[in-house]
Amino acid sequence: MEQKTNKNFINENWIVCYLDILGYGKLVKTLFEHSDKVADFCNSIQDIIKESVQKFNGYKGKGQNIYNHIRFQILSDSILIMLSLHNLPICDDKISSDVSVDENIFRYIFGFLLVVTYSYLNIASKIGYLLRGAIAIGPHYQSELDKPENQFIFSKALVIVSELEKEAVYPRILIDKSLKILLDKDAKLSLSSDYGISRDFDGLYTLNIFNFLGGTHKKEKEMLRNLHNAVKMQIKNNNDKTKIIRKFYYYSVKYNEYVKDKYPNDIDLILDLNNT
Repeated sequence: MEQKTNKNFINENWIVCYLDILGYGKLVKTLFEHSDKVADFCNSIQDIIKESVQKFNGYKGKGQNIYNHIRFQILSDSILIMLSLHNLPICDDKISSDVSVDENIFRYIFGFLLVVTYSYLNIASKIGYLLRGAIAIGPHYQSELDKPENQFIFSKALVIVSELEKEAVYPRILIDKSLKILLDKDAKLSLSSDYGISRDFDGLYTLNIFNFLGGTHKKEKEMLRNLHNAVKMQIKNNNDKTKIIRKFYYYSVKYNEYVKDKYPNDIDLILDLNNT
């Protein structure tokens, strides 16, 4: 039987994140000049992204219901992370069932942002390429066509993030005003969540990708060291490309702010691009 679109979907908001791996397209084109390395690289990338996707699968701790509702779609260097905010169950079985709808949604959003930032950092630290992206809230409809492999997506939220991602320019995640407005409501409710969202130098709202790092990765220092080495390698490989170098300088400022605050005695983790 042909599946019909639920007409109510225009009133059902999703939170959608679009991530793009910077420089990945050029890497793939270059890689295919060495056909003996393609399969190994493809398998490696697949395993890394799969690890990020499955990080919270079967999670039984605090907020366990959040991670069971998040969806991923991967298309080469484009990563979609999505979560419906409609008719959500209580985010944690240990939380009282009388929690308000708004507070429950905010807890889901907090968990969603954790998954996004973990995925960003895990992928970047292991493949050596940074990402940029955007997050927005809006109507989103997705359904299976004739089999699970064939999906139909009709989404205002996806249009917003795909356009906003281009404005990011630097390796950062921009936050659309739709999400910022909703999270301002959280502040009015006096909830304690720190979403790590602030205005950047150009007035755009950004998500601090390091805000959720503590406690989400057992080998945090190893991840930071991998990020450190990846940026230095990218600087070395692109030292004659001013526009690309600017992106890494932007990233190094954010990275160093986190390292200096969290590991003030680990001088070797600091990114000193002047000596690269």
